[in-house]
Amino acid sequence: MLINRCNLAPIGAGPPGLAYKLGKTIPVTMLDADEQRRDIVEYYRRAAEGYDAEYDNPLMKLLYDPIAWRYIEPCLPSRGLVLDAGGGTGKWAIPIAKRGVNVVVCDLSSEMLQVALRKLKAERLEERIQVGQGVREEAAMAELGFMYAPTGVMV
Repeated sequence: MLINRCNLAPIGAGPPGLAYKLGKTIPVTMLDADEQRRDIVEYYRRAAEGYDAEYDNPLMKLLYDPIAWRYIEPCLPSRGLVLDAGGGTGKWAIPIAKRGVNVVVCDLSSEMLQVALRKLKAERLEERIQVGQGVREEAAMAELGFMYAPTGVMV
């Protein structure tokens, strides 16, 4: 099962199907796949260290977290492996792992994954959560009980 938070643009703000690049909003279809990937990696490289600050906002904690968890939790297997594709800083991998399920967090951004590693070590979840850059290899490594793709970007 794949849950998609429907961030249809690969980077930045703007209407679905548009990407923000070099100060201009352009249709996603005008970017080739390699260019999209480079833009995504660069965006999250710059955003990684401060990325979780958005989730510290009281409104996010009050509204977004419970709503998102309401859709995630019923889909979780009682045991097995969950792939958090595009899992970045481990925002959802950590509460999933705390439920006793093993998680593989994969992301295109090594900087986002470095943040995830710090967080999972602080939570002492190294035995439950694996971190890897990319998507295809991790998805192929095991049968998954559940796959969560927070950005909807599968490369």
